[in-house]
Amino acid sequence: MAQGGGGAGAQAILKRLEARARRRFPGMEIRWAYASERVRRQLAAQGQPVAAPADALAALRREGFTRVAVASLHVVAGREYDRLREAAAALRYGRRPLGEVVVSRPLLGSADDLRRVVRALLAAVPAARRKNEAVIFMGHGHADHPGALAYLAAAAACQRLDRLAFLATLESEPRLRAVLPLCRAAGVRKAYLLPFMALAGYHVRTDMAGKRKNSWARILAGAGIAPVVVDRGMFEYPAVVTLWLQHVAAALQGLRAAAPRTLAEAAGRRVRPQSHGGPVGAQSCCAHGRSKTAPLPG
Repeated sequence: MAQGGGGAGAQAILKRLEARARRRFPGMEIRWAYASERVRRQLAAQGQPVAAPADALAALRREGFTRVAVASLHVVAGREYDRLREAAAALRYGRRPLGEVVVSRPLLGSADDLRRVVRALLAAVPAARRKNEAVIFMGHGHADHPGALAYLAAAAACQRLDRLAFLATLESEPRLRAVLPLCRAAGVRKAYLLPFMALAGYHVRTDMAGKRKNSWARILAGAGIAPVVVDRGMFEYPAVVTLWLQHVAAALQGLRAAAPRTLAEAAGRRVRPQSHGGPVGAQSCCAHGRSKTAPLPG
């Protein structure tokens, strides 16, 4: 599950993500849920009603699912990830427990995850970049939350791999104002701006590439650094999608370890697969039968 993005472009990316999940986990019930109320309203207005995470989990319980893997689309374990885990725990340990519920870890769930993601994003920087040109990633950040430490670690990883690769965030450290002096000292006259976010949505259109004076593109231009915006979110990179699928597989393996029965052995009936695809802000659920298992991507 991640925040933001209700546009057609984001939906297309998530549909491709779902297709990859269906190929990787054939026969699995897959549904989408959306954490962002704004995105839910937007999709409902387009005739695509979608559920919030807690509502999607409650619906699975009513339908007889007892094992659910929630496939998070979060980049780091921040506030939204905490809320997702709380929703899962409420269904797992509440008055009417769902059964086994496992939430997959976020993209930056380990030191190895962090290295893989940073390498994948640096490898995707346009080949036209010259050696004296910088790369600046925009992360969301998390003010006053331990999840912000993941961004500091990612910023350090960028620097270890490329002295002119920087990461800054909108809501926590490191900030863009700390990156600008480093660019000036290195004589940087051009910088590539890339999202360090699940999808390139609202923040990329407004805070990164927008026309208002405090957008990052305007700030860089004002500092004498020509900005080049690359509006591709993290889930547009195959290596990142592969990592996410590995996280989902690990969550499903945790369910199977808790109740090691196959779908065919456990299900009393075949549930018709349904998909409520959509943009970021989503988390999908794969369900394993009555013992039905449903992964929620998100």
